[in-house]
Amino acid sequence: MMPEMDGFDFLVHFANLKDRFDKVPDIYMLSSTDDEKDIQRVRNNPLVRKMLRKPFSPDSFKKLLSTRT
Repeated sequence: MMPEMDGFDFLVHFANLKDRFDKVPDIYMLSSTDDEKDIQRVRNNPLVRKMLRKPFSPDSFKKLLSTRT
């Protein structure tokens, strides 16, 4: 069963809601895509802090969280 909303759909909806937040949360996208168009869409979206590639280890995720500023 396909999700009703993918990550890109979420970003569109969130962009319309972000002004309701005092502080916009960091958004990390998790994906297994090799599609260059999708990768560029993520890179060009100012709401996305970073794209994480599947599979990823819990240790790499902990490292990412410990280094964010």
